[in-house]
Amino acid sequence: MGITIKPVESTTINDKKIIQDVIAQIRRKPAPEDIKRSKARRDLFKELTAK
Repeated sequence: MGITIKPVESTTINDKKIIQDVIAQIRRKPAPEDIKRSKARRDLFKELTAK
């Protein structure tokens, strides 16, 4: 049984506004609530995986 991989075509975005919005979302600073939730999850994971 072989796996078939379909070729992927690249997507071209012609609208500059969409590109600017995507770049802004990538570069944005995380919200304080997101940071707090991430730290809580990290602490919980450390507790659950500690021997």
